[in-house]
Amino acid sequence: MVNYQRNVLYFRNKEIMEQEKINSDYFDNPDVHYCDFCAAKMTGDFETLKDGREMCTLCHSTKLDTLEQIEEVYDFTVSKMRETFSIDFKDSRIRVQMVETEIFNQIKEECLVPTQGYDPMSVALAVPNQRVLYIEKGSPKFVTIGYMVREMTNIWQFLNWNPTEIISKYCGNNFTLVCEGMAVWAEIQFMYLNKGSSYAQKREIYYEKLYKEEKINQYVLGFKEYKELYPFKEEDTKLRKTPFQKFPPLKTPLKYGTIVCDFCQKILYKKGFQVLRDGRHICDTCDSTALKKMDDRFYQLYDKVYKKMMLCFNINFEKQPILSMYNTRLIARMAGKRFVPTPRFVNRAGAAAVRKKKRGNNVI
Repeated sequence: MVNYQRNVLYFRNKEIMEQEKINSDYFDNPDVHYCDFCAAKMTGDFETLKDGREMCTLCHSTKLDTLEQIEEVYDFTVSKMRETFSIDFKDSRIRVQMVETEIFNQIKEECLVPTQGYDPMSVALAVPNQRVLYIEKGSPKFVTIGYMVREMTNIWQFLNWNPTEIISKYCGNNFTLVCEGMAVWAEIQFMYLNKGSSYAQKREIYYEKLYKEEKINQYVLGFKEYKELYPFKEEDTKLRKTPFQKFPPLKTPLKYGTIVCDFCQKILYKKGFQVLRDGRHICDTCDSTALKKMDDRFYQLYDKVYKKMMLCFNINFEKQPILSMYNTRLIARMAGKRFVPTPRFVNRAGAAAVRKKKRGNNVI
């Protein structure tokens, strides 16, 4: 069994917690290097990985380099999740695979721009429909446990939830918010109750910092939704109220539900967008590049696409098509379709902004 006490209890060590002074401004020191795995402040030697991530000596000493080690951590994590959240996995036949860092980053399709600050990257990835859990080779034991909790939460959702019900309840663009927000909540709550309160505090502060700085994504907004509805318990007590025991897990309407640009799928936050006459949302970037008349820019774009298609697909058009530009209503009528916009609001301030734009001159 994993020697959990020896390698993890240092996160609970009072001297380390007092030395790091974990509070809301923990990540605000630009002159300090942070471990990209456990988020510890590094004042001495540390290791720089090939992809630019920085690892402290303590994380380096607990690296998982063999599949046997990873499987032991997996067995421990699943048993602790059953105990902590009072859940069970209907299908326990999960294949655990260890992959090299380069291959793992390709599977995740995630690109890291390293800094001396805290740049976390997941070291685990679940493919629920294939019952596979990928773990990055050389990842620290304690951090691997945290990300395993997140990915196993996604697998539990796949086994117990109906995606269609989630989409109909919260709208399609909030599907990731509901699922991944719960996974982030489960990771932090698990650590609070399993001798990892220092790491859990850092993760909580990190997501609050992202929200405060408006570095918004579905993970951050989902974290805020679940944290308010299911406050974190920091004592070693049995949880009475968890999203695992309730469906749907969140109240509607969502307080932090997202508005998404209907053209580029960018998350819109409070400002920086407009509402079209048919109810669609368009961000300022898309609006600034929108083709609103058949000018030189319109024909230049057409020529570029025309030549690219002939080059890429090795085809030739016998006749060039006749170009015309129609308004949205006429296009919808010609296609025989009618767009029904989905009500998607960031929060009360965002909803008020949308209503104000609909009443004012910003409606286009």
